[in-house]
Formats: sequence, C-alpha cells, structure tokens
Amino acid sequence: MHNLYVGEGLDFTGVPTKMLTVNVTLRMSIYNPATFFGIHVHSTPINLVFSDITIATGEVRIILLPISSAKQQL
Repeated sequence: MHNLYVGEGLDFTGVPTKMLTVNVTLRMSIYNPATFFGIHVHSTPINLVFSDITIATGEVRIILLPISSAKQQL
C-alpha cells in the first residue's frame, strides 16, 4: 500500500461526508515448473468497499503462462 487517508468532514452544504484515499498496487508472482501443462490465471472483479459502498472495482488481467516459465504481473 503506497498511501491511505481516511477522513470525515462536512461538504459545502453541511452534509456529513466520509472520505477515503488509497493508492495500492497488486503484484503477483507466478511460477510454473510443469513440463506438460500451462497455467491460465484469471479472477473475479476485485471490489474496494468503504462503509457499505463500493468505491472502486478492478480486474486482474488474464495471464497465460506457458510450460516451465515464470512471470511477475502488476
């Protein structure tokens, strides 16, 4: 996690407001020692939830890893 900020305040109309700022990188290292099978990696959507509200959504790119190989994915 690069940074995280959580705060509360009032907006310009006086309504209570919660704020969240986050900067995150997900890094995966995959190693396939198999000599016969490749690896196919995919995920369901990743949701970042704050106070019962989904504030961000993302997906891991599909990774196809050939036989006897390694890869680092950002």
